[in-house]
Formats: sequence, C-alpha cells, structure tokens
Amino acid sequence: MPILIDNRSAIDMGESYRDTKLMQDILWRYNYIRDGVQTGQHKLMWFPTGQQLADIGSKPLPCPVFEPLMKLIMVDIKEKQSSNTTRPI
Repeated sequence: MPILIDNRSAIDMGESYRDTKLMQDILWRYNYIRDGVQTGQHKLMWFPTGQQLADIGSKPLPCPVFEPLMKLIMVDIKEKQSSNTTRPI
C-alpha cells in the first residue's frame, strides 16, 4: 500500500531503523510503519506538496495551490430549475 508523503525526512525515518537523538521521543508503537516498509506491506513515496490533497484541511495555502485542490474535492451540483419562477408570498 503506497503512503504518499511530501516530507523527505519522514520518508527517510520510515525506511531506516537508525535512531537519532532527535527521534528518541517518537513512541515505539509508531514503528509499525517501519515494520510495514521492511515487510513490503507499505511503500513510502514522495509526493509534491502542491498536489497533497490533505493540505487543504490542515494548513493555509496560497490561492494558486488552493484553487486546483479545491476543484478536485468539490462536486458541482446544478440545481434543477422549476417551471414556476415566482415564489408564493
């Protein structure tokens, strides 16, 4: 199962069991990603930030990035117009 990540350091951490002093606070239970990579269950793949759909709900984006992502998730619903265009009072 591919896991799309836009952070090269996160990919390196997931593919390596080498722990550094900065990683000591990461709980051991999160090593399941590493285990999945080692067994072939997961594949960590770099994905450009500008195409990361999850970013639309997690951080402020500039308009040139926001608008194309918004078009991907929005569904255009066209209302059916009725023959009676006047509203009763």
